[in-house]
Amino acid sequence: MRSVREARRKWGYVVGAGLLALCAAGWAAPAGAQSAATPEEYKIGFTTPLTGTNAPFGRAFAETARMATDDVNARGGVDGVKIRLIVEDTAADPKQGIAAFQKLVSVDRVPVVSSAWSTVIMATAPVADREKVLLINHGANAPSIRGAGKLLISFFPLADLDIKHLARYAATKLGKKRGAVMYVNNDTGRLNAKVFQENFEAAGGKIVAVESHEADAIEFGAQAAKMRAAQPDIIHIPSLVQEAPRIVKQFREMGIKAQFTSYSVAESKEMLSVAGEAADGLLYTSLAPPADQPGPKALIDRYKATYQKDPVATAYLMYVWDLHNTVLPEAIRYAKKQGWGYSGEAIRRAMLTQKTYDTKASGKTVFEDDGTVNKVVYLKRVNVKEKKFEYAATLD
Repeated sequence: MRSVREARRKWGYVVGAGLLALCAAGWAAPAGAQSAATPEEYKIGFTTPLTGTNAPFGRAFAETARMATDDVNARGGVDGVKIRLIVEDTAADPKQGIAAFQKLVSVDRVPVVSSAWSTVIMATAPVADREKVLLINHGANAPSIRGAGKLLISFFPLADLDIKHLARYAATKLGKKRGAVMYVNNDTGRLNAKVFQENFEAAGGKIVAVESHEADAIEFGAQAAKMRAAQPDIIHIPSLVQEAPRIVKQFREMGIKAQFTSYSVAESKEMLSVAGEAADGLLYTSLAPPADQPGPKALIDRYKATYQKDPVATAYLMYVWDLHNTVLPEAIRYAKKQGWGYSGEAIRRAMLTQKTYDTKASGKTVFEDDGTVNKVVYLKRVNVKEKKFEYAATLD
């Protein structure tokens, strides 16, 4: 309860007040239907888990978005008009995500909402279409997000980009023949697993075991026993930040020697502290440049100086920063210049018309016509001895 109270105080949301405000607003007309006149401020909604098991990551996302917004406003905003970021809690839960979105739309009247977590994005996309509000995914990678809504932009690359390359690399470059998958039973895990399996087998490998687990699970002995019996030489783990390290640790404790692979959730302090030596050599995809490159390093240093702590899930933070510090301000400015006004439809049109953005932290961004992005895919390795995540290869 204390964490909930602290989150509400820090981020300025109160669930009860939000619900009352919704009633008072009478579920007003869509926020997307705004005039072409320049507003007094550009409101942008931001939904993220501030409570629940994913709160440490959700808070880091919100902190990065606030830092990016403050930076834009310090530069004069968008042609003299400042941006106001309004943050709401989803607890990474689809139903609460919809409630947070509706509050932002009906009470705060935002035409743009930035969000993450695949189940939240999928649940919210139809509501965004109905309300004519642009929904931007800054951190979910389920391939099903593509085409889930007409007013949905996926600024974060989807799993069928990086996992496809990873699976093929595992079979052709690493020479692995017997693959297995241990996935979290949600959209992210299921679809990530499907992409890996299809592409691994297409590249000449064979999937010999597939196991799953529920979110928030802590015991994986039963799955480990089945994996050990199947004798894979590589195990792909599309799980979650909290669960993946425990899976790695428990699988090694069961005597499994296979190469482990994952995606960007592997780059977390939990992987080092919880999995420990068991995680050494784990390979994972990253859709952001190595942290020692100028763009990422500048963001990490800025975060540390601002919040007096190390960032978590830095690859995701790079996307949050680039979206709120570069892409959205430029799209708002472009839409204004074209006389399109500030609406969800106008900002989506601007983003897909401009297409290419010089995003410093995550690397150059190119939007596809379907609202997804094309990015360079990096392969990184967990180095437990040196307590770092190091560059291994570029996948194409």
